[in-house]
Amino acid sequence: MPESFTHEVLDLAAELTAGYDNPFDKAIAVRNYLRTNITYNDQIDAPPDGVEPVHYVLFEQPEAYCNYYASSMIMLLRSQGIPARFVAGYTQGEWDDESSSYRVRASNAHAWTEVYFPSYGWIPFEATAAIPVADRPQSLGNPGDAFGNQGLLDDTERLPEEVDLPPEGSGSLADLLEQRDDQANAGGRGPAFYWQVGIATALLAGAAVALFLFGRANQRVEGSVSKSYMRLASWAPWLGVLIQPAHTPYERADLLSGAVPEGKEPLRNITYQYVRQQFSRSRSVDEGFDPRAEWRSLRPAMIRRTLSLQLERLRNRRPRPFRRRK
Repeated sequence: MPESFTHEVLDLAAELTAGYDNPFDKAIAVRNYLRTNITYNDQIDAPPDGVEPVHYVLFEQPEAYCNYYASSMIMLLRSQGIPARFVAGYTQGEWDDESSSYRVRASNAHAWTEVYFPSYGWIPFEATAAIPVADRPQSLGNPGDAFGNQGLLDDTERLPEEVDLPPEGSGSLADLLEQRDDQANAGGRGPAFYWQVGIATALLAGAAVALFLFGRANQRVEGSVSKSYMRLASWAPWLGVLIQPAHTPYERADLLSGAVPEGKEPLRNITYQYVRQQFSRSRSVDEGFDPRAEWRSLRPAMIRRTLSLQLERLRNRRPRPFRRRK
């Protein structure tokens, strides 16, 4: 927050958010105030020299277009300690039936606000009065306010309350297995046996071919910076990491590094080269950079963390006792 902000702006932010105890409701309150009290006008003049723009829009000339709406919401929230940022891009444009696509024009350029919520990431909010807004649910299905008390989803698989058991008098499992083996030995190695051997051989051969092809495909993926970066996102759920579309590449790398600390350096290296390839002026990676070398140290760490997490989940499962159905 710059020191040039006026007391009127700070007082308004405190007044709008005073009745709420969580950042989500405060963000909604600020957004609704701007949409209600600021008139949309994309032909306004710039604020006079020496006048703070947010104060000018809120108190002197309550007219604005998207840049002013987004900036006002950001600074009102930041003054209350809520992280918010400015995002510029485009609205979806107009649907074109002939090409089955959206036609996005220069007039679709837009700016909006994103607010950060721990465990959820950057969530977009639309403060511009001329753009439709879809309200999110007020409850997440858990006790407490939305984005306030954050609970974890219970994905534990539970056993059914009642399980059918073999009828009494059918003998023990060992007796049943012994009877099956006696019947098999009595029949000898008939055609079914050779069919089974043939199927098993074919399956083993197919598995070997699949492993070979998988290895080749894996080398192609890990030899590409962009494909390596995409693989990191697909691996995230196995590491217990929730990646949101609004997360920046470096935010994703930080989340993955938190789950796999020993892989922090290769994670950052791959992400840095991806950013260079996508967004730098040259659109190229550093000469001599080999993502496969990064994967050689990163892959074992990610596999260990994935296996550890899955074993922990298995240990935390609490199967219910079996009950005989009457």
